[in-house]
Amino acid sequence: MHPHKRYAQLAIRMVTDGPFTRVIASIPNQRISTFRGRVKEKSDIAVAHSYGLVPGKAQEQVAWLLPELIYIYPTDYEKRYIAEAKPYQHPIVASILREVFFKGPTSFACKNVDIFASSLPPRPEKEIPMVMLALVGAAIHASLMDWSSGHFVSASSFSADRYYDAYNEHLTFLKGIKHNSASKYHTMMYKLYATTSGATQTNGLNNSVTASSALTRLNLSAMDED
Repeated sequence: MHPHKRYAQLAIRMVTDGPFTRVIASIPNQRISTFRGRVKEKSDIAVAHSYGLVPGKAQEQVAWLLPELIYIYPTDYEKRYIAEAKPYQHPIVASILREVFFKGPTSFACKNVDIFASSLPPRPEKEIPMVMLALVGAAIHASLMDWSSGHFVSASSFSADRYYDAYNEHLTFLKGIKHNSASKYHTMMYKLYATTSGATQTNGLNNSVTASSALTRLNLSAMDED
């Protein structure tokens, strides 16, 4: 990989000057940390209302939501109903994406339009990036964990080390959907982008084990393909 000529001197210094490189590297790390914090903050605000969590009574409900990523589906806890063909279509997912990445004329989405590319070459519709959705999923997981005692108890910061397993579980799950059906994966992601952005688009642990369990829960055959 060769850097653009505008950045050639910067690239040389980063290769040859260790202290300088560490300072420069901290800048994107700080921005990533800021994004994690904002995602978790919005998740904390939304999770109680979105899942109907009641202080003192939420412990059993949270224990039901966490396994197999049940919290990413539209659910009815009282009826123990899970819309298994609608992963990531629980309203909280689009709400957090919208609040953190799409809200306002100077939003992350407005400044980084190119990252919302289609993963299916014949189809032009924009998608939510896999890593962005995995981050939101991990934040919801973390917020639910804060309710695991039955009351909201804010844990330590939403750090990469603390919630890597949850994040990776979502990545593995999403890759599993894409592997099993690239067209259904694309449809899921472009519809989520449309819902989140307000755009109207036309057609044109052992994480492998836990994600595999979540894929077993998923009703892939009933998912939208178009």
